Formats: sequence, C-alpha cells, structure tokens
Amino acid sequence: TEMKYGIYIYEGDLSSLELRENLIMDAVGAYCRKHAIGCEEIEIIRAKKGKPYICGTERDVYCNVSHSGNMWICIVGEAECGIDLQLVKDCKYEQLSRRYFTPDEQDYIRNFGVNGFFRLWVRREAFGKYTGDGFYGEKPPFVDADGRLIDMVCDGFLKDLPIADDIICTYCTGGEDDDIEFFI
Repeated sequence: TEMKYGIYIYEGDLSSLELRENLIMDAVGAYCRKHAIGCEEIEIIRAKKGKPYICGTERDVYCNVSHSGNMWICIVGEAECGIDLQLVKDCKYEQLSRRYFTPDEQDYIRNFGVNGFFRLWVRREAFGKYTGDGFYGEKPPFVDADGRLIDMVCDGFLKDLPIADDIICTYCTGGEDDDIEFFI
C-alpha cells in the first residue's frame, strides 16, 4: 500500500533545542491537519537511541529528523520512516570509510570521493533511523558487487532527495512507491 509522507525543511539558526522541538511539533501538526488526523495533545517521546515517537494523535504518526549546518529536515507519515542529510564538507572520509564500510562500499567511495562517502553515510543513517537501530545497528550492504547503490535494503526503500549541490539527503520508508509532499 502506498503511503504518503510529508517532508518539512527549515533553514536558519538551529542552536536552540526548543526551536528544534517546536519544528517537529509544527511538522507533525501540519501533516495531521493535511490528512485529517486528530492531534489535540501531540507529545514527542524519544526511544533509547533518540528516535522521536509521536503520541496524542488519533492514528499512528511517525517522524524522523536530521540537521546539518543550518538546514533542518523532518519526514512525517503514518508508517516508520527515516531521513538523513549532510552538508558535504572536507573530512577524513577515506579513514572513516575503512572503519565503517564494507569493501564494496569502500570501492564506491574511492570511485566517487567525498560525495560518495556522504551518499553512503546518509543512506546508512536513514536506514538506521527507519529501523530504530541507528547508524551502528544492522549493516546490510548498501552497494552491490558491481559498485551500484542498492535502493532496497531489507524491508526499507532508500530514495535520494536532491536539495543542493553541497547537501546530500536520503529518506527511507517501507514502500517502493511511497509518495512525498513538501512543506517549507
């Protein structure tokens, strides 16, 4: 069954935890109003590993958040979801790739450099957030033996979201044909 998700983007000063929590509440509220879901008493509960869960809606609503630099993004829907974005910046990506990625993934990174590194990083993060296990949880391959990105990992479908040349973003949901709508 195709699910609809809302993606909410905010750009600005993110130093305030209160602002970031209010952004989540605003995103969930907007999604609920758009999809006629009662949401009088929304509350954010966090799992052990920090994943936000929403209480106080008449139907189950899930969300996930990421931020990098001054960009904040949230995905909201009626099924599990995960999202990650990273500002591409210079880092010791070769060293990190040896530590965290499979040999096929390391080859991908060698071929595509820092952009390849961040593309894999956000995929692993989005999948880990989708499952609730985080970056260090289950590590299925994200690149096949031919050096191509894998879009279906276990029961999650990974989709890249073009935002800007220096920002890489991927979201993960349970359906290949899931639909997204943007709210900025």
